[in-house]
Amino acid sequence: MTSWIFAGITAFVYLIQTTILCKLTVFGVMPDAVLVCVLCYSIVFGREKGFIAAFIVGVLMDFFAGVFFGRHIIIYLLSTALASVLSENTFGKNFVTAAIINFVVSLLGAVTMAIYLYITKLDRNIAYSMFVVAPIYGIYNMFVGIFIYIFMENLKTFSYWRE
Repeated sequence: MTSWIFAGITAFVYLIQTTILCKLTVFGVMPDAVLVCVLCYSIVFGREKGFIAAFIVGVLMDFFAGVFFGRHIIIYLLSTALASVLSENTFGKNFVTAAIINFVVSLLGAVTMAIYLYITKLDRNIAYSMFVVAPIYGIYNMFVGIFIYIFMENLKTFSYWRE
């Protein structure tokens, strides 16, 4: 039952991302709410369920996004691994910890993507990507992550989520 509820939440978050959040950009940067949803899921429910969710959501995002197949799978799995390690080695699970983890993982992902785009010569302005886009992306994902984390923690208390 947990996986079906998560699938519904992820579909809803994807719709919000593609309809509302794409209009709410800051300096042309929009959050990746689906990534944040996967990260919060791994923080709330643990590493194993997080990896399964990251793989499934990555496959679906690659299928619908039209980019080379495997990009979202790799990004989501590596991000989930980092978020799980940070979540397990921090002081506790609360929305502040989730916000910090979302910020750190998003920032590292954006910097990695900026370096990748520079190496492949798809983006020549690496300074702008690393020092303007990456921090805004991290902060934006952090704020979106607070709401998604609180929502998932509240859903966890329902009997559907209990094992």
